[in-house]
Amino acid sequence: MLFSRARRLTLLVLGVAVVGCLATAVTALNVVPASNAVDSTGNAQTIAELTPAQCSGLTLTNLVLASGSNPAPGTPANDLIIGTGTGNALGSDVSGQGSDCCVGGSGDTFKASCVVQVP
Repeated sequence: MLFSRARRLTLLVLGVAVVGCLATAVTALNVVPASNAVDSTGNAQTIAELTPAQCSGLTLTNLVLASGSNPAPGTPANDLIIGTGTGNALGSDVSGQGSDCCVGGSGDTFKASCVVQVP
């Protein structure tokens, strides 16, 4: 009886070890896709790298991303404002809002601060 108890304990320990190894192997197979927020070396992209050629004459200091169909007025500095194409009002009609480069989609509108408009 003692022998069979030791044998069952050994089988139980081996079973737990096998399950542990399998769990480790399965998790090692999960792959996280690369993000577009970094370049191939793992560095975050700068505003200059994101700026379209049409806006190369502007010195842009801020990145403003529109969300949903909300307006994206930008800041008092020179901004790169990127819309979603879902009805964003990009830029501002208020004076002193800087010279913005506005990149929008078919549903976006451009305000006066968008000195360069990229549809």
